[in-house]
Amino acid sequence: MNALMLLLLSIIPQPGGAYHDTVDVIEVNHLYGNDDGKWMYDQLIFWEWKGERFEVVDEYRMMKKVGELPVRDWQNGGYSLTWTEQQAIRHVHANSTRETWCLQMDDPEVAEREHLPKEKRRYLQKLPKPKPFVREFPPMPPPDND
Repeated sequence: MNALMLLLLSIIPQPGGAYHDTVDVIEVNHLYGNDDGKWMYDQLIFWEWKGERFEVVDEYRMMKKVGELPVRDWQNGGYSLTWTEQQAIRHVHANSTRETWCLQMDDPEVAEREHLPKEKRRYLQKLPKPKPFVREFPPMPPPDND
């Protein structure tokens, strides 16, 4: 019975599905404090070539673990990055990747805002709001007042 239940759960589509995006460069940026030079956080910045220069598509998220680094995609060429977000799987493919280290005052995503304001960015696909998990129980029998 348990094996059948696991089989059924494995073929049910996940809420939200998978979202695929393509960019030209995935940058892994390590940011350090201006005053003390201490590590602050690691972020992913997605870039796209626009005619004469690269533009930020999305300054996406803080990396939380080493497994969130882009990996070589031998099958399709380039690099890819996959993670789970808001009950959906997000997959980003890029032609290349780069890793940078900078002080907070030199943050490449913040500097890019002078050329392209955040409101005008293309951004990765917008994910729908996650659906709350609701577990329904069978109705309770009325209390026995004997």
